[in-house]
Amino acid sequence: KELKCGVKVKTAEKALSMGLEEFRVMKGGSITKDGEVDFSGIVFPCIAEIKYDGFRSSTIVDWDANDVTFLSTSGKPLANCVKIAETLLSDECKKLVQDKLGTRPVVFDAELVAKNGSFRESQKHLSRDEDYTGDEFELVVFTVLLYDDWITSLEEPRSTITPISSHQVSILSAIKNAGFDFLKSVSRIKPLDQSRVQEYMQSVINAGHEGLMIKNLDQPYDRRRVKGWMKWKFEDFYDCTITGFAEGEGKHRDKLGA
Repeated sequence: KELKCGVKVKTAEKALSMGLEEFRVMKGGSITKDGEVDFSGIVFPCIAEIKYDGFRSSTIVDWDANDVTFLSTSGKPLANCVKIAETLLSDECKKLVQDKLGTRPVVFDAELVAKNGSFRESQKHLSRDEDYTGDEFELVVFTVLLYDDWITSLEEPRSTITPISSHQVSILSAIKNAGFDFLKSVSRIKPLDQSRVQEYMQSVINAGHEGLMIKNLDQPYDRRRVKGWMKWKFEDFYDCTITGFAEGEGKHRDKLGA
C-alpha cells in the first residue's frame, strides 16, 4: 500500500522473501452470511460488546518515557490526541493499570470515538499525524495487555489472554469506575443464550451504535482474524431510485464520489 504497487505485504513477502513485516490487529469474522445471522461459531455463555463506529487504535503507553503512541490498523501513526494521552499518563490511570500488570509498557487495544458519534469527524482529525488538542474524542478500551505480550501475539506461542482473564476484567472495571473524561471501557454483557444477544443487539442499535462484537470466552488474544470473535453489524435493505451523484475530490478526482 505504501509503495502503491497493488499488492499487500503478505503477497510481496510470499513472492520475494524479503523479510517484510506485516502490521496486524486482532479482528473478527462476520456473523452474517447471505443476510442471515449464523450463531454456529458462538459458544454460550460468551461476551457481547458494543461495536463503536470510530478509528481502531493500538495505543502504546510507556510511563517511564512519558510517551503515548496511537497506531492505526495498518500501523501508521494517528493524530496524537493530547487530552487522551494526558489521561493515559496520569497518576490515576498509571496506578490502576500497574497494580495489575506491573511497570512495563502496555498496549490499549481500543477505538477512538467521536463523542458526537460522527465517523466523518473522526476521519477528518485522526488521519493526520499531528497533535490534536480538541476534546471531541474519547478512547474506548476493550483489551489492555503488556507491550511484550502484544508483540508476542504475532508469533508462536499464542497469547493466553482472553476476554475474561482476571486482569482484563479488573482493569476494564477500574477504568469504568474511575470516570475519566477521555478514557472509557467498552460496554459489555455476558449473555447465556442467543435470545439475550439479540435483545442486546436491538438495544445497541436503538442507542445509535454500529452493532456488536461477540467473543468466545476461551478465544486468546491473537493479532489476526480469528473465528472466536464475530462482528454483527446492523443491516437493512432498501430499493432506491438514484436521483443524482457527486464527483470525487482530491485523490478521487475524475471518479465517482457519492
